[in-house]
Amino acid sequence: MSDKFSAAVILSVSFLFLIPAVLMGGSLWVFIQDAAFSQGKVVALRSNEKGLQAPNVSFVAKNNKSYLFQSNTFADLRYQPGDQVKVLYTPENPHNAAVYNIIDM
Repeated sequence: MSDKFSAAVILSVSFLFLIPAVLMGGSLWVFIQDAAFSQGKVVALRSNEKGLQAPNVSFVAKNNKSYLFQSNTFADLRYQPGDQVKVLYTPENPHNAAVYNIIDM
């Protein structure tokens, strides 16, 4: 196999992995730009088979309605029920929410 062909294959495969990463980062950027902040409260924790936890969080949006969401990010963050957390959410759809931390973002 020639060096040019190998380089072309490696470049093509690398590009295929780059596209989803850019798209995911782009959608995250849009979410953060459009998001509103609220103070939330951890109401429960879920654990996975590795012992990592993900919080269930309640918050009140700007429309004065209460929402509850489950974080999909399992991590070793040591949340406890009752802990206050900062929540990012989409004002047009407050069900689209996330805990504001480096791992959920």
